Amino acid sequence: MRPTPLLSFAVRYMKADAGVIITASHNPKEYNGVKLYDETGRQLIPSEIVPISKKIESIKYFESVFPNVEPKYVTADVEMKYIEMVKSIKLNNVKEIKAVFTPLHGTGGVFIKDILPNVHLVEQQMIADPDFSTLNLPNPENEEAFALALELGNSVDADILLATDPDADRVGCMIKDNGYHFLSGNEIAVILLKYILDDAKSKNRLSNRIVYKSIVSSKLGKMMCQKYGVTMEETLTGFKYIGKLMNETKKKYLFGYEESNGCIINDDVRDKDAMQAAYLLYEACSYYKTRGLTLLDVLKGLYDEFGKYANKTISYMLDGQGGQLLKEKIMQYFKENSIDKAINKIDYNIEPGMMKDNIVKFDLNNGSVIIRPSGTEPKIKVYLELNGSNVDNELQLLERYITGIINNIKGERDE
Repeated sequence: MRPTPLLSFAVRYMKADAGVIITASHNPKEYNGVKLYDETGRQLIPSEIVPISKKIESIKYFESVFPNVEPKYVTADVEMKYIEMVKSIKLNNVKEIKAVFTPLHGTGGVFIKDILPNVHLVEQQMIADPDFSTLNLPNPENEEAFALALELGNSVDADILLATDPDADRVGCMIKDNGYHFLSGNEIAVILLKYILDDAKSKNRLSNRIVYKSIVSSKLGKMMCQKYGVTMEETLTGFKYIGKLMNETKKKYLFGYEESNGCIINDDVRDKDAMQAAYLLYEACSYYKTRGLTLLDVLKGLYDEFGKYANKTISYMLDGQGGQLLKEKIMQYFKENSIDKAINKIDYNIEPGMMKDNIVKFDLNNGSVIIRPSGTEPKIKVYLELNGSNVDNELQLLERYITGIINNIKGERDE
């Protein structure tokens, strides 16, 4: 068991033609599968996977397509180079702080002691357990996954709590600030982005730099990049698309992120990397602590400057008979209809100049609503964002409104 980003690094380091890893991440075992990487270390996009799937279906089980080719396995020396790469993202010399870490029964614990100093481990969740028996869902996007980390954090008075998902490509975080405050994926991303932008500015390294984000991630990052004179490019949901753009640009890579707690700092990896994110969150926490600030203070400072960006991601499960048809019906509704207060609608299946995907976006005067079906599970995901001085109540009303539309469509199916 090893973190998924290790494979992306290894493909590049070993100059391999491809990479294969078996993983279900935080998903139920029914959605177990393989991730495929090209020679640049990025995941394949759907159009590239189609011919591979057809090839797999055309051969017998255990039949070798290339009988004279021996696969290479990632060895200990490659792992050490990966650890060196992660630690090379250091921006400042900082003092040790107290950190709590949990891999949520997954792979994140393999290298953590080599990466973070003074880290307290949630021992119950350091055990590899495919049933994730101490958790309802091993997903660091959910505050509930921090229950045991929170207990340990309180007992050791930790400055930061960190959790990685089972394949260790996404990180979650809680910060000590009058108790412990949970940070969303968007909040983690903009805090790290500010830390990186400020450092690049102080070292005169902003010229010809580029930052990437997925279209469903907070627009705050785009506003920050405009302030610093750095190019921001958006792409479809999934780091495979960010990886593709990283391979095509002539600009110097600075940072890439998505709202679901994934990011890349060092582009020796072309897939999201929770080990890098955990390392830099620890460093940033220590850096700001010496200046009398918590990461939550940094976030509040961004909101003071740019206005608050309130985000909510909602998942509507569509299990059972007809779930797939219902998913298609919901998407079709939003393709054919508008919503209240929408000033523009984008259907990414027909939007010119973009890679195609089954996504509908509604622009509002002060935010957006984005609807997309999950690629791995029977559910619809809705991403809400509003910007302003007092948007929390407005966000709740918007969620209620969208939920009402979806519930009405589900009710039509039941009749």
